Formats: sequence, C-alpha cells, structure tokens
Amino acid sequence: MANPIWMPSSPEPEEWDGDADTEWTVRGIVSEETDSFGIKRYEASVVLQYSHPEHFAIQKDTTAEISHGYRESKRQGIRARLRSYMNWDDIPNLSDSESDDSDDDQSPDDRAPLRRHNTSTPTLRQSSRPQSSSAGPTRSSSAQGNIAASSGVRSGRPSQTLPTSMTPTQSRLMKSLPRKRLSVTGSPSVEDRQDVIHAPIRYEMPRRTALQAKWTSKLRGAASVTIINNFNAEDIPPSLDGFEYRERDYLRDSDILQLDAAMNCLVNCECETACENAMTCECQGPSELKDDSGRTEFAYTKRRLFKFNLPQGVEVIECNKYCSCNKRSCPNRVAQLPRDVPIEVFRTPTCGWGARAAVNLAKGKVVGIYTGELIRREEADRRTGDSRSYIFDLDMHEDSSEDDEDSEKYSVDSSKCGNWTRFINHSCSPNMRVYPVVWDTIPEMNQPYLAFVATEAILARTELTIDYDPKAGAVYRKGKTKGKNKIPAGAVKCVCGAEDCRGWVRV
Repeated sequence: MANPIWMPSSPEPEEWDGDADTEWTVRGIVSEETDSFGIKRYEASVVLQYSHPEHFAIQKDTTAEISHGYRESKRQGIRARLRSYMNWDDIPNLSDSESDDSDDDQSPDDRAPLRRHNTSTPTLRQSSRPQSSSAGPTRSSSAQGNIAASSGVRSGRPSQTLPTSMTPTQSRLMKSLPRKRLSVTGSPSVEDRQDVIHAPIRYEMPRRTALQAKWTSKLRGAASVTIINNFNAEDIPPSLDGFEYRERDYLRDSDILQLDAAMNCLVNCECETACENAMTCECQGPSELKDDSGRTEFAYTKRRLFKFNLPQGVEVIECNKYCSCNKRSCPNRVAQLPRDVPIEVFRTPTCGWGARAAVNLAKGKVVGIYTGELIRREEADRRTGDSRSYIFDLDMHEDSSEDDEDSEKYSVDSSKCGNWTRFINHSCSPNMRVYPVVWDTIPEMNQPYLAFVATEAILARTELTIDYDPKAGAVYRKGKTKGKNKIPAGAVKCVCGAEDCRGWVRV
C-alpha cells in the first residue's frame, strides 16, 4: 500500500489541573430526558479544569491585535482632526511612495497621478504608514499614469474629466513631495506620535485690542475708553506710536516745579463731612468766585453740576488732599474724581477721529480733564509739525489787567502723552466748554487743569466738541467781523458743518 500523502500529527499532551482521576464538579442539572428504553439521560453543567499549552499564547496574541487596532483607530481620528484644523482639505493630495529613494527608481508608469480629495472625509496622508482602501489614493489603470476618467473613479469620489483641449499625453506627471516633519500648533496630545512637534501657541493681539488694554491699565479707576471705527478700515488713530496714556495728571518737565513742592502752599478746610458753605470753608479763601452780593460761592451744585458762574480769568478751587471733608460726598470735589462717563474714540466721516460719550449727559456735567506734557510757553512756541495741533495754552490770566510779562506761562502738549480729550474736535457751535480748575496747586502758579463741561444736554453717542478759538467765536457772534469766508492769517478752513460756522478756525 502506498504511503498516504499526509499523516495526522500526534496531538500535544494535554495537561489537567489536579488529579486526572478526580471526578468533575457538577454545578447542576441543565436538562433531563428519557429514551424509548426507559433510560434517563441528564445534561449537567460541570467545572472544567483545563490547561492547554497554547491557551495563554493565543490569548496574548488576541489582546495584542485588539490593542493594535485601537491605536490605529486612534491615529486615524487624530489625522482627520489635524487635516480639518490645518485647512488641508483645499490642498491637492499627491501620491505617496514608500521612500524618497524609491521615487527615483520608479518609472512614470508606476507613479500615482494627482487626484482630488473628497472633502467630506479629511485625512492626513503619511507615506510611512499604509492607508485603508477608503482613504488611499485612486490608482489609475492606464499605463501612462493619466488622471482617472469618470468611469474609473471608485464610488464616493467626485468624477474627473479632462478638458477637450488636453489629451491624455499632455497631462503633467507630479512627483510626490518628500516627507517632512509636521509642526502643528494646538494639535491633540499624542504620546506615540513621533511626527508631530508640539510648539507653543503664538498669538499676536490686534493693534486696537492691544491699545485699549494698555489704556485700560492706566485709567486709575475711571470709566472705560473704547476705540470704534465703523467708517473705514483704519484700525487705530494715527500718531500713537510711543504714546503714553495719562488719565488725570500732567507729565511735568524737569525744570518745572513739581507737585510735592507746590502742595506746601495749599490751604485746607476742616469741614467734618461735606463742604456746604463756601464762606466758612477755609480752602475757598483765595477763591475769586463771588455771587452778585460779593459772597464766595462754589462752582458746583450739590449734584456736582457746573453752575456756569465762573468769570473770565478765574479758576475753580476745589478741596485738596489736606482738607478733612469726605472725598466722595463733598460737592466741591468734581474734576479731581475718577471720570464716571464711558468714552468712545470713534472715526468721523469728515473730521478724522473724534470723541463721544456712551451715555446721556446733563447740562453742567463735567466729562473729563485735558492732560499731557506740561511745558513752558517758550518750549511750546518752538515745537512744530503735528504736535502744534495738540498744544493747549494755559492763558486764563494773560488778558487780565494784572497780567505781568515776567510771570511764568505754560502750555500742555498732548501729542506724545495725554488721554482721550486729545481727540475732541472743533465746532463753531460746540456742546462743551473748557474751564480752569486747581486742587493740587494754587492759582498763582498758572498751572491749572482744563476741565470739559457739557453746556447742554447731550444724547449718548453725540460727538463732543469745543471751540478751539472761543474769543474769535465771541467776536463773530457779536457781528464784529464781515464775511465768514475771509480766513485770517494763521487759520485754516473750518469743516465743522455747523449752521453758524464762521468758515475758519485757528489750530
């Protein structure tokens, strides 16, 4: 008899835990039946104590396969999220080769053509890892490596056809790109990925946001200042490079008497809570603000609204830091308190950037003070260029009979430092006026602050304006000049648009 073509191999010896002659432990009778001979048969559940030499190896391999499948599924999800995050759906997918060297050995016939990706299922192509059939490139069956025709594209992919002007031999063969390490910002954390380099997020704050944040840090308890432009694409106002925001004080030049020395001359009151009578308030002794009967009076009402009772050349004297009255309840502390009116610096259609309040303003409401660099008048006269438009002369005493040519004269320049008041535009019919006020110096020093007060009720988001040349405006309103089109020397044409515009303004 011929030898058989195969012989059964002898099974490996099986190992049984414990004694082989030990009866199996019966858990319970599952079912019972009786055959035709009356013999009963039972189906029992027993406890098997069985150990096969390949049992643990099979279990280990199964666990490894399950773990590998889980990791591969995790990588596929990460690649999909990366492609969506980096906007790679718009980038044409190039065929991948096994290595850069293999590209040189392949003929053009073996290379995969350029194809379009289905954007509904974004994936990240990796030449070092094989892809599944649903994510891999569509290989062309043409020997020339042409773009697949519509009948050759697998289902789920958009069909592609060649233009009538391009023949199959004119299609351009593209070489696959070399592999590169990916520099991904904000990608998911993956421990087992070696081709992802995690880098810190570099976020550059927009100029307007950065400027507002810088100004907000210098408000010193005042209400907000917001920059708004609904007119054009200009991000922030011009000439703000190196600008220093100062909400409530001057930047004094080195040769000007500093505040510490000036405060030694202040006179303080001893009012217990709030100053109610200017005649008995000691700090009002130097005040020249009188009523019709010659009695000293305050410049504000009990609601802290300006009374408009201030004569030309007179400053308002507010209570100072040495006064014993309550800083929050005293009606004679107004301009020195933190501004409570939110301001918007906005782009106007015809006058550049302007300023407006975000809330309604009552007549007599003090809106803010003009700040900047406090300089001597001689220095202000020497300055030229754009800074001339931001210089405010402190000249309230210069037209009075007591004016002394030898007295110190000062100006405030807000071109390089200041606050939102530098954006207030001119109008021949303004809704605010300026008045001088002191609280940390004495009137004789000629260094008052310039406070802006509403001369009428102003609706929210109405542009705030002043008259840059109030003396000329007063003369014009009295009819002492003829012809508003005659622009005097040193003046420019006015574009405020007011009904009673005089046609020019000195800046």
